[in-house]
Amino acid sequence: WSPSPNAKTVIRGGYSIYYAPLTYSDFGSNLSSGTTADPNFQNPDKFTPVSSLEAGFPAYTPPSNTQDPTLNTFTNNTISYVAFDYRRPGMIQNWQLEVQHELAPDLIFAIGYVGQHGTRLRSNLAQVNTPNPKYNPLGDALNFLVDGSDGKNGPALLSQLGVTVPSWFVPGWGSNATIGQLLRPFPQYGAITTNCCLENLGQSTYHALHTKLERRFRNGLNLLASYTYSKTITDADSSFSTLTGFNSNVFGAQNPYNLRAEKAVSYQDIPHAFVLSYLYELPFGPGKKYLRHGVAAKIAGGWQVSGIHRYQAGSPTVINEYATANPYSGGNYRLSLVPGQSVFGSHPVQWTPALDKGWNSGCTPSNGLFAANDPAAPHPANCAAFVDPSAASLATGGGYVFGDLPTVVSWWRSPGFKNEDFAIIKRTSIREGQNIIFKLDIPNAFNRHTFGGVDGWPGDQYFGVPGGSGHSVINGPRQMQIALRYEF
Repeated sequence: WSPSPNAKTVIRGGYSIYYAPLTYSDFGSNLSSGTTADPNFQNPDKFTPVSSLEAGFPAYTPPSNTQDPTLNTFTNNTISYVAFDYRRPGMIQNWQLEVQHELAPDLIFAIGYVGQHGTRLRSNLAQVNTPNPKYNPLGDALNFLVDGSDGKNGPALLSQLGVTVPSWFVPGWGSNATIGQLLRPFPQYGAITTNCCLENLGQSTYHALHTKLERRFRNGLNLLASYTYSKTITDADSSFSTLTGFNSNVFGAQNPYNLRAEKAVSYQDIPHAFVLSYLYELPFGPGKKYLRHGVAAKIAGGWQVSGIHRYQAGSPTVINEYATANPYSGGNYRLSLVPGQSVFGSHPVQWTPALDKGWNSGCTPSNGLFAANDPAAPHPANCAAFVDPSAASLATGGGYVFGDLPTVVSWWRSPGFKNEDFAIIKRTSIREGQNIIFKLDIPNAFNRHTFGGVDGWPGDQYFGVPGGSGHSVINGPRQMQIALRYEF
């Protein structure tokens, strides 16, 4: 919308919905479980057709609709579950509002807001057979046998809880008939997984302020500068975290009974990003302001200089380690921070190649508290700032405790990304329709080294080191390329 045909200000807006494909991490094999029909029709010679295509599919006796009797047996194995609502594909809603204003001829400034909300995203949150966390204070008592045959007070404890033991439970589970197993929502089964099979409980939100200054091609200069300030929050960074290089299911729910507490900054969150791109034609040669004719025009004319500069904040750190969890849960309990302890200590150490020899910044837990493996080695993070709350509680006779540290922390980020790419182009006209083009590409011109994400695994030797054990970088080394091309 513009107030008038000649106005220098324009307002733009939009809203859209996108749907994701129905994809899942096991490629569909779990969806074939249960009662299936796979008839096979062929002649003994395996050559002569059974019937013509026009005749349709041959008649066959379908399998019985009687429930598979093995579904009623007791099993400690992990089984798969596909909920009825998992058939719905993920949905992404986008909306934006932008104001553009012409500051000068061919110079345009724009500022806008962009929002996005994702629902029904692939996730690993349900944990269908996890006991209610109200039983976590029982601690080691969850392993007591319900019939008291282990000499523990299992029957008395169940009486205090008001839980009745079904007659089929003890014969079915035998020596595994524990209190923790009985307190599962479906005590006849072990773990019930859903992220194998289209689990779609994940959500995400993205909000961003975009600014842009654009100079359209004028007097030989084309310029685009943009800055984005944004934040991404989600509870479903990855439903199959092994593919992203993290511990298996590290992004699973700690407490499936309170999924609101699972939302955190995404490990893909980049709050600040500035990009500058430009193309400048030098004012020499035919049709330009200077040196329009002669040999000087051939030499000085046709030169172009272009560049793309990108500067952005680093990615958040993933605390890539589990805490001690209720063994009857999904096992995704998180660590906590120790009050009064600085994560980076009073003198944080930055990793450098010179420190790599003998580097050991890993931590070892003892009764839940972490201590440095090698106190004499440099440590970019303070091991004593982390605690496994359940292990610390169990060591004093307590129960299982949820950690207060999110899986992804925004206050601890990898080094920011800086990169500059340049290109120099020379176009020389031989005659009409024939040109010789010389081009020099210089990616990462200043040979910057930007290390990858911070190693967030306290037990790892390179805990707290950007790029981890391989000191991986997310940009390549400077490699110049020269090209000479004849166009006709």
